[in-house]
Amino acid sequence: MRFLLMVLMILTISACSMPPEIKENKTTIERVKHVPNLLVQHNIEHKNYRLHYVSAGKKNKPSIVFVHGTPGGWGTFATYFEQPELLKHFQLFSIDRPGWGQSTYPSADFPVSLSEQSRLLAPLLKEIATTSQQKVILVGHSYGGSLVPKLAADYPEYVRGILILAGDVGPKLAQARWFNVALDYIPSFLIPDP
Repeated sequence: MRFLLMVLMILTISACSMPPEIKENKTTIERVKHVPNLLVQHNIEHKNYRLHYVSAGKKNKPSIVFVHGTPGGWGTFATYFEQPELLKHFQLFSIDRPGWGQSTYPSADFPVSLSEQSRLLAPLLKEIATTSQQKVILVGHSYGGSLVPKLAADYPEYVRGILILAGDVGPKLAQARWFNVALDYIPSFLIPDP
């Protein structure tokens, strides 16, 4: 019992201390959200869960889809939405993976496996590829970097290429660890937003 209380206290204290990068990213997200006519918010209602993503840029350009790590949300890539050269040459999409940001997931158990995340993201990939009428380039960071090869393998009809940023490419390295599973039991207000 003491150990559990100590762990909860450490998590609470660490949640209160926010690295400067998180504060900077929050500022960037707010700035990007308030640029007139930049972001388009999208929600896909699929059976018993919702997938959320944002988009910006020209519709007839190649599509880049950003896939965040854990924890994370579409805003992890907000700074890219401020880059005029990217917006000039690409249509940008940034997703909230199932269970993160404004996306939900269909069961009581958080979808931690790459296969489950891939399966749940299929409707989103299909919608983006269909809407843009072309295959997409997936850019994944951290856990997202582990997920994008799985998405490309599972849905080659939607994916043109992948870019992995600091991802684990070995299946054992991409498995959920104790602290990922602990997120199911820690109240969300104790976990800092990325």
